[in-house]
Amino acid sequence: MLTNTKKALVIGGTGLLGYGVSQSLLENGWDVRVFGNAELPKHLCLPGVEYVIGDIWNVETLKSILNGIDTVFYFVSTTFPKSSAVSLSAEINLTLKMLDYTLDVMLQCGVTKMVFPSSGGTVYGDLRDGYAREEHPLNPVTPYGVGKVMCEQMLRYYSTKGIKSLILRVGNVYGSSMYRAQPQGVIDIFIQ
Repeated sequence: MLTNTKKALVIGGTGLLGYGVSQSLLENGWDVRVFGNAELPKHLCLPGVEYVIGDIWNVETLKSILNGIDTVFYFVSTTFPKSSAVSLSAEINLTLKMLDYTLDVMLQCGVTKMVFPSSGGTVYGDLRDGYAREEHPLNPVTPYGVGKVMCEQMLRYYSTKGIKSLILRVGNVYGSSMYRAQPQGVIDIFIQ
């Protein structure tokens, strides 16, 4: 029996954004595999989702979880706006190196689609009128914002090698059905 079901790998699917994306993909008929570095409590595990816990830096592990995947949804959070406010080195050493490594292994495995959440605010910097359009010039003023812009540029570079990416500029996401222990997602934190 042939199937047309799309297969998604949600890297970081046990975190705030990745969990919600996994839930939405599942509801829309995707086969979903979640990769994270920490197990979810059993009551939060989504029925029908394959969970794999491991070390993304283990290349054999990464290759095995990419097997059969159509699209990678990359929701890894190595830094947050507050945590990277002091130094750009954390963005380079954590965020950029991991994204580059993941994209390289994807190419080795023949996986050519990625959805990447950038930042809906920090990539634009300080705005005089308080809002930005998509075509607004990028002018990040924090290490986190600079890191997101560099990730977007890295994805543009990898497009020349065959990776098709969709960059989402999200900001102040909310609506997680998970309890959030980390200081992430200001609206959910206020609700809690």
